[in-house]
Amino acid sequence: MNQSLVTLGFRCEPELKASLSEAADSMNMSLSHFVNEMVSDANVIYLQLSKKIINLEAANYKLTSKLDKYESPELKNLFQQCKGQRAELTDLNGEIIVLQINSIYDLQEVLVKSFKVN
Repeated sequence: MNQSLVTLGFRCEPELKASLSEAADSMNMSLSHFVNEMVSDANVIYLQLSKKIINLEAANYKLTSKLDKYESPELKNLFQQCKGQRAELTDLNGEIIVLQINSIYDLQEVLVKSFKVN
């Protein structure tokens, strides 16, 4: 590190200073150098985690947007009307299947399995 350093002071408990000083001594470093390394490392980790959080928030937004399409007001309303009912339908293999509608996902399954393309 060839850049000039500036002084940054902070107040801490005497036990913390003693612990940091002991750790610095065990690594043959000055307390100032040891704390500088710790703060620098913590800053790098913070920046990495911040980027990951931003990426996770973006992914969450995408997934939530996709989920919202499958839980439209129309589908929710239809589910309220069909909740607890059984649906009997013929699948693509021509077999009769019976599905119990206990959740909005059950209703989606009924809709998908009852759809036929000619």
